[in-house]
Amino acid sequence: KRNNQFIFVIVISIAIIMLLISRHSAATNHKKQQKNIEAIEKEKIISELNYLKSQISPHTMFNNLNTIYFQMDSNIPEAKEMILKVSDLLRYQLYECNSEFIQIEKEIDYMHNFIEVQRLRKSERCTIHFSVDNNLNNFPIAPFLFLPLLENAFKYVTNDKDSENYITISLTKSASGIVFKVENTAHLNAVSPSIAEQPAYSGIGLTNLKDRLKLIYPDKHEFHVQREKNIFKVNLIING
Repeated sequence: KRNNQFIFVIVISIAIIMLLISRHSAATNHKKQQKNIEAIEKEKIISELNYLKSQISPHTMFNNLNTIYFQMDSNIPEAKEMILKVSDLLRYQLYECNSEFIQIEKEIDYMHNFIEVQRLRKSERCTIHFSVDNNLNNFPIAPFLFLPLLENAFKYVTNDKDSENYITISLTKSASGIVFKVENTAHLNAVSPSIAEQPAYSGIGLTNLKDRLKLIYPDKHEFHVQREKNIFKVNLIING
């Protein structure tokens, strides 16, 4: 009986050891699979971000070059100034924003140049104001997030003779991140009652922006569009 008990104990011990080894092996394989899945997802996200970012630069440069083309017929000095500004924009796009995140100061400089290029082609009837919080620095951010919103504001702003035309842009610091706001006057017939169907907030640029926000800042951003008669307000909140 003692021999049988001894053998039974040995068999049970071996079975437990084999079970533990099997569980450990399964857990190890699961961890490896999980790491492989995470690596694939990360690579997919990086590829999508690179693709989305590559769509921005040609689109923006096309608009800028188109503006210079028409400016050459009316004001050569201003056209030359625009070429210098556009060269600064191009240098930024080619050499200074090749990483996933950059310091916000560089993005602010880019926006200043972009706004100045647009200001040169707008008439004096349009008031343009751009303000930046002095305390906003050392904040890493994905490049070109604000560009589609700027482009839409300048594209759809009114140019009426008998009413106010304006674009107001602000970038401020919040308790948890930054807040970017754009407000502009827009023609009533340029939009439809449904926000989702409004041309001023659709197209490649805005689709690109929404996709990038989902990929880079999941659960860390808010994007709001509000229409009040002929006034459009856009708020983009990025939490650090």
